[in-house]
Amino acid sequence: QVLIVGMSVPLIKDTLAVAVTSAMTVGVLQTQRPFYVDEREQFFQNKLYFEFLGDRLEATTVAVAMTYRPMAHLSIGIGATMINRATSIPQIYIPDASNQENVETNPQIEVEPILTPHLGLVYRPLGDDEFEVSTSVHFPSQSTLAGRGYLRFWDFEYPDDQTELKQPFDLVFQDEPLRISLGFKANVLRTERLLWTVYGDALWARWAAYTDRHGGRPTNWTNTLSGSFGSRFAVGQNAFGLGLHYAPTPVPEQDGRTNYVD
Repeated sequence: QVLIVGMSVPLIKDTLAVAVTSAMTVGVLQTQRPFYVDEREQFFQNKLYFEFLGDRLEATTVAVAMTYRPMAHLSIGIGATMINRATSIPQIYIPDASNQENVETNPQIEVEPILTPHLGLVYRPLGDDEFEVSTSVHFPSQSTLAGRGYLRFWDFEYPDDQTELKQPFDLVFQDEPLRISLGFKANVLRTERLLWTVYGDALWARWAAYTDRHGGRPTNWTNTLSGSFGSRFAVGQNAFGLGLHYAPTPVPEQDGRTNYVD
């Protein structure tokens, strides 16, 4: 369950405004569920998971933005989304290597916010909302967890110049690619009671640079170009809309070791 709260405040009427919105998960601030997409998962849950969904709705995110309208036919927006980056350094001492259930642990965890920018622009060449063209850019973002474990045994011969066994790991969650969109909206017919509007958009996403939860870069993933087209009819206080959306997957057919469930 997700609770969405937002607010916008005009600073200068019809010229400058700021806004903030937050998608808050109910009951937990953020859940991080690592899993393998190949045969290594058999040693843990031995299941397949949806790669794109899941943790997208299991983390609280906050976005702030500002919009500026320097003239009647142009609006410019800039904002940022805040997600978390964490570092975990557990220090583990095992007094008796034959009894590894008896351990002494000192975990050190640091969590810091990171901001990912996004930009938008709306252009109205006629100076009103009869026809407008818009574009947006969302820069890539990740919520990462970097960890370094230091394992110590009693009476153990360590490698040269070491006093512990190092166990690094790097996990990646909520990976979102670079996305660039272009759209339009036009009022085809307007009368006192009737308004007929058509709209369309295209979205390019750089999925070829996707990073999975264990920091791996999938092979043969492709960038995608999705699109929408639709129409909306409004008669008085009533409205009816119909649209089509095309969204190809960046994931090729899976065989062999990889098992990306898209």
